[in-house]
Amino acid sequence: MSAVPGGASSDGLDLETVLLCSAAVGLGSVWGGAQVAARLATGRWLDAGAGDAFTALVRLPSSGESPASAWGPEWPGALPGPTLYWGATLAVAAAAITVVVALHRLLTHQRVGTDKRHRLGVDTRSRLARRQDLKPLIVRGPVAGRLILGKVGSSLPVHLPEDPGHRRCPDPALLRPRLPDEP
Repeated sequence: MSAVPGGASSDGLDLETVLLCSAAVGLGSVWGGAQVAARLATGRWLDAGAGDAFTALVRLPSSGESPASAWGPEWPGALPGPTLYWGATLAVAAAAITVVVALHRLLTHQRVGTDKRHRLGVDTRSRLARRQDLKPLIVRGPVAGRLILGKVGSSLPVHLPEDPGHRRCPDPALLRPRLPDEP
């Protein structure tokens, strides 16, 4: 993510959007992880809201070994031990991050390492040439005044079109491909 003037980045994200998404993923992961952990441990969903999850999120760093105590005394036996709780929270966080990244890639329509720009109406992103891009350069065989650059596929030589500002080749026979048995 490269910064551009005005606080936005070249991929359309600004600092506020990143912070808001991070906070939503963090709060959602704590709440969702607790829900999944409670469901796996007791068979019931945890009756907690976003406010309870925010309180737990603030308390979790100091009570990481006993995550149930971060949620408070309202849920004494509703949450399991730390292994199941943190495993469920990490699984929910991974799923949430995957969804956020997928949405970002879907909504921005950009390829990695390239910026979508148009100069004089032409897309400036680099890519490999397709056959239709090379069509004006493809000829059936050697042509006087043109230089063979390579082959497309197995048999069609590609020639550089003649530039009227340059000298012509003095001997068109030099452009004729030589066979292995010719001197």
